[in-house]
Amino acid sequence: MVVFRRIALVPLLLVSLVACGPAHKADKAAAAAPTSTAVSAGPAQPASTGTSVAPSVTAGTSPAALTGTQNAFLKSVDTTKRTITFDLVEFYTGAQAQAACKEDGVTETANDMCKAWYLRNNNRLLRTLPVKPDAKLFTIDMNDSAKPVPVDLAKFGEFLTTNSFPFEFDVVDGQITRAQAFCLP
Repeated sequence: MVVFRRIALVPLLLVSLVACGPAHKADKAAAAAPTSTAVSAGPAQPASTGTSVAPSVTAGTSPAALTGTQNAFLKSVDTTKRTITFDLVEFYTGAQAQAACKEDGVTETANDMCKAWYLRNNNRLLRTLPVKPDAKLFTIDMNDSAKPVPVDLAKFGEFLTTNSFPFEFDVVDGQITRAQAFCLP
């Protein structure tokens, strides 16, 4: 059953690859220096008052425990509350991808899966985290997937729900501070 759930991701990932082309995951350095900053979606947000939306999860462990860089598939965006709900995944490349596939009994090789990359989804828990007002959000230039495109929260959510790309994000103090869609290698 676990292997079936992981293999079930293959069609979704293949759709992302077709739209993405042969390019690779965007360089973090490029994301660190965007040409413009993300703006708030919806009504203007007041300056930070020290309060924030509490992280939530539909079941299991708290997303507040998440820290550092993570990978996920977007499930929804709430621009009013400035939150992102996501399905957390583990992203592996190279030898680590091959080892993880072997551990999971996955033998799929289409589009270099299990050779160059592998996404492991151990559960279907949906987690929700607040997005910091000054968070840097990026989608992909569909003509050059290595080029990050700065966007606001609403456009980030629209792009990812329409295109089914995974995204990488940074969590600091329980808030998303950076999020970027990426193409699989």
